[in-house]
Amino acid sequence: MSLLSKPIEIRPRIAGIVFIERIKTIAEESGTFEIPCEGSIEGTPFLDLEPHPSPVHTNLKARLVSQESPDRIEVLLFASEWKPELSYDTYTSTARRVLVPLLSLYNKRFGARIRLGISGPRKPPKLSTGAADALSRFESFANKRCPHPADWNLFYRFIVYCHDHHVSYGSEYLGELLLQRGFDSQVALELTTAYRHGRALLGVQSEARRDWMGRLSHKGEAKNV
Repeated sequence: MSLLSKPIEIRPRIAGIVFIERIKTIAEESGTFEIPCEGSIEGTPFLDLEPHPSPVHTNLKARLVSQESPDRIEVLLFASEWKPELSYDTYTSTARRVLVPLLSLYNKRFGARIRLGISGPRKPPKLSTGAADALSRFESFANKRCPHPADWNLFYRFIVYCHDHHVSYGSEYLGELLLQRGFDSQVALELTTAYRHGRALLGVQSEARRDWMGRLSHKGEAKNV
């Protein structure tokens, strides 16, 4: 799982999808990377890179994601086991070790001066007491390597609580929190994805309900005229 609250990015100065295609070609030609997955998530292009041999960490993978800004690539790192344990220094040093040589090959081929941009750590917000309690209930019963349907139901309750109580807590911070509490890397990613989509879906539902109630109110006013 990546430390999403500690962002790493690349500014290629060209369209993100073009940069990703170029990096894919260079990575394949280098013989030191495998491409386990590529495509798009909700229309956002991404590319997964698995370095071989993996530098210490188990099942390490780097994901390059083209963001809405046409020339910004977000870099995310995932591993099933971090050695030593995951920290800001471990995460950022691994990103440099994996991606800087690849960017050097890119710069040489295209006459570019692309660098890896690493921001300093940011302090995550604190969950409200009620939201923290809801998350703790899920955590207490959940299988952290393979959640069961009942575990997911508890997690959905946490999502609903956050929505109903207008809890401001980004999925990037939740992902790091789950990882710190012992959840498997892939499970933490799946949970944060579900959280993000769940909050978005409930937000759309609430907006649609308000619109519907507004139309009913206007109809009632019209009848009384």
